[in-house]
Amino acid sequence: DACRQQKQQQQASSLLLSDDRLHACLCALVDILRWPGRAWLSGEFGGGGGGSPASAVGGVSAASAAAVTEIDGQPVGQQVGQQFLTCAHQPDLELSHAAFSVLRRWLLCLLECGSPASVARTGLAVKSDLHSLCWQLLDQCERKPAAQADADSVMPALLNETAELACLLCRLDSGLLARYFTRMEGLYAQLLGPAPPPAQSATLHVTLARFLLTHHASVGKDAPQFLAPLYTVCIDRLINSQEFCLELLRFTADNAEPLCWEHGITVRHFPSFIKLLARWPSTFADMFADKILPACLSPACSLEMLHCLIDLPCLSALYELNRLESLGPDFIAQLPC
Repeated sequence: DACRQQKQQQQASSLLLSDDRLHACLCALVDILRWPGRAWLSGEFGGGGGGSPASAVGGVSAASAAAVTEIDGQPVGQQVGQQFLTCAHQPDLELSHAAFSVLRRWLLCLLECGSPASVARTGLAVKSDLHSLCWQLLDQCERKPAAQADADSVMPALLNETAELACLLCRLDSGLLARYFTRMEGLYAQLLGPAPPPAQSATLHVTLARFLLTHHASVGKDAPQFLAPLYTVCIDRLINSQEFCLELLRFTADNAEPLCWEHGITVRHFPSFIKLLARWPSTFADMFADKILPACLSPACSLEMLHCLIDLPCLSALYELNRLESLGPDFIAQLPC
């Protein structure tokens, strides 16, 4: 009975994961993505549209066209799907944007697990829609938000989604790589500028660096030139962000081989990892010992590494002292002696 039940489960799984079923699921998702935007433009939603068809210009009512703006305050474009990215956060528009994110993650799983036929068929079916969305996201990312709330929360979310979506598109079609790489490189340089990034964008540095590392060889770029600021400037700015430190260590562990042997990043910037460990000694000690430290060891710097590890307790105490001082004298006075 157990063998028969297991065989039935395998048959059911193979049926659910067949190319036809996957393609049908994909088509249903694409329809879900397209429908809310078109319904909004035609005024079917109470919150976003409105007005009679006679008063609408290009499918958008005059009232909604005046109310909805781009992230920088400019009037919204009339292209279907553009309203997903506006400052008017209607529930149906947020659902549409979230659905695109779900589709992207589903496609990523398909690329990793699906058959070549499924991948090719899927890419042809959705590449145009995803390319259109990604280009609109890029357009929004290069604008200056009119509202501070959008600069703090919406813009980092758009940047993260853009980088992830661009990476997926470049895997579906390598012909898009040169076009997207230049834009991603520009966003990365902008993020490393003198202006401090918003707190919500802590992991964005790692997301963009992952895209650049994945595709730099295909466009003839040198990896250390954009990876070095990640381990110097970004750590100095964001060392107090536990989320950033975790993502950076995960990125380093996942790409330890190229970062160590091909680019020498881990060996060259091992003092930066010591800083992270000193700031978060109890949080990242196991990950550092198991995955990061082996990638940093080298005969050329073993003695210097030993000295850094000896100084680690003192550096950790200094970070803790600075943290307590930032909390104020009243908080320190309440601490037990």
